[in-house]
Amino acid sequence: MGEHKELIAYSIMIIISIACFNALGVSITKYATASQRSTVDTCRTLVIWAVSVSIGWEHFLVLELLGFFLLVFGTLMYNEIIIMPVGFLNHWTKREIDKRK
Repeated sequence: MGEHKELIAYSIMIIISIACFNALGVSITKYATASQRSTVDTCRTLVIWAVSVSIGWEHFLVLELLGFFLLVFGTLMYNEIIIMPVGFLNHWTKREIDKRK
């Protein structure tokens, strides 16, 4: 690594970004909920992908964008932010469980 100063700089930047992200995640969980933290975590994937595409490390692929939308949609459904109007999908949501009680 001593011969590649750029590699050392990238490694330090990655360490700092991960530390900042984890500190933000702990703060979100402390003051909000774990569901909100998982939603923010999903957005991190978008930011990393957008930066990688914009600086030329990756090529834009429509299939990756579709995959990201599926990831976000699944996270929002799991956290019950989006509730699908299909009986078997929302049978175990908090609202339906409360109705049965």
